[in-house]
Amino acid sequence: MPDSREEHKLRSYVAYLAAKIIMDNMEISFMDAKRKAAKQAKVTVRDVLPSDEEIETQLQSQSEIFNSENTTTLTKDLRLKSLNFMRQLSEFNIYLVGPLVQGIRPKISAIDLHCYTDDVNNLEFFFINNEIHYHIKDKQVWMGNKMYRIPVYLLEYISSPVSVSVLPEKTRRQKIKASFKGKAFEKMDIDKLEKLLG
Repeated sequence: MPDSREEHKLRSYVAYLAAKIIMDNMEISFMDAKRKAAKQAKVTVRDVLPSDEEIETQLQSQSEIFNSENTTTLTKDLRLKSLNFMRQLSEFNIYLVGPLVQGIRPKISAIDLHCYTDDVNNLEFFFINNEIHYHIKDKQVWMGNKMYRIPVYLLEYISSPVSVSVLPEKTRRQKIKASFKGKAFEKMDIDKLEKLLG
């Protein structure tokens, strides 16, 4: 068992790694990020795993550093690009999620969207008619205490990777989480994004 000073250093380091993992993949849960970070740091003692609050502190610190490096304009450009694409998909109840909602530029300049529709075929027709090539994968999300598997459309829009997660229309007002104990995704509709961009 490490002494208190060594334990503090380990906790801070694991929190730092977990925050980096979350910034690279905003849909990962804090718990999964802790596990991956602990594995990277070769930490096996449960007592040195950081709390969610410690990771939040590291996230805030890293996002401030990341956004101070001449990225404000890039973040705005990505939000504008998101808005333009969302307008095209407005009939499908489309929302922006992920780091761009929080004002953080994703490291891979990706756009994450949640689409609430019961007509997946119509969504695919939209992509096909607009010659937007896509791939489909599935992922798990949590609503309440239940886990659901949903389709995710991976595509590209003006040289930016885009992921469109499709959820049933009736779940539009529900809180969506990447894991049972994770935090709900923050989301922003077209109107809010327009007001934000002025």
